[in-house]
Amino acid sequence: MSNTWLEIPRKMTRRELFDNYEDAICELCKRNGHHRSTPYGECEGAWCEESQDCFAIENNIELID
Repeated sequence: MSNTWLEIPRKMTRRELFDNYEDAICELCKRNGHHRSTPYGECEGAWCEESQDCFAIENNIELID
């Protein structure tokens, strides 16, 4: 008998994902080199969806759009 088990993906909307994990998603964005400073602040928001997708995959979260 194996000691591994299959984790069932959690389901949430992009809004729920961002509300719950905003800091972690932004850190992932920075690590992936998408983060760039702008005159209006540090985040230009152009890569949020891609970073959310990566975060969801890494954390076994199914996005409901």
